[in-house]
Amino acid sequence: MITFEIQKNFFNTVISQQNIDNKAIGIYQELIYLRFEDVIKSSFPIFVSVISNEILEKYIKKFVSFGANSPCVWKMPFEFKQFLEQNTSIVSRQYKEILEFESIQIKMYVSNINFRPTKFSWNRSYRLSPNAKIFKSNFNLLNKQDITLKTQYILIYKDINDHDIYYIEITKVMYHFFKYLRNFNSAKQSLKLASKKTNLNYNDVFDTMENTLARFAKNSILI
Repeated sequence: MITFEIQKNFFNTVISQQNIDNKAIGIYQELIYLRFEDVIKSSFPIFVSVISNEILEKYIKKFVSFGANSPCVWKMPFEFKQFLEQNTSIVSRQYKEILEFESIQIKMYVSNINFRPTKFSWNRSYRLSPNAKIFKSNFNLLNKQDITLKTQYILIYKDINDHDIYYIEITKVMYHFFKYLRNFNSAKQSLKLASKKTNLNYNDVFDTMENTLARFAKNSILI
């Protein structure tokens, strides 16, 4: 019992991240902090680029004290995101979108779901692969150097060959096209609805999108 209490007190002291006049404990605190920092920085590069180092360090230390519930390292970013949203006033609308945008990529990265390529036909019904997701942002997240207010439509996907995560800006009509596919419409019907929604000429959109959609089917983005 005494040994358990000693271990418990030591653990609580280490994760408290408070300045302790004990070199050994300080080393343990630093090692734990660096591990958390490494995972968070590698998981949320855009978020890290727009927040000051001082504020980031402050909230990582708070998160260490709060404690990650899962023993799985890959789940730590999601817990950090949830911690920020529930326990601090730091998360602005912009930060929320950035954290959500980057969380989607992490989920895809750890996914092991694979699909075979398919041929594209306007008469078929498709859906977005679980390895792909559309994301509407109120900020130009793809311009990491200067993130400002700007509506942006993004397709995030996991490449079937190298298994890396990519994201590209798509048009408003393509964004709505993907949304209409959810209702089990054919590709042609979905495009008609998306064209009407965005006040564009169906025939013009048809000609510009066919090659892109064929490539998406070949890369298992559309399944």
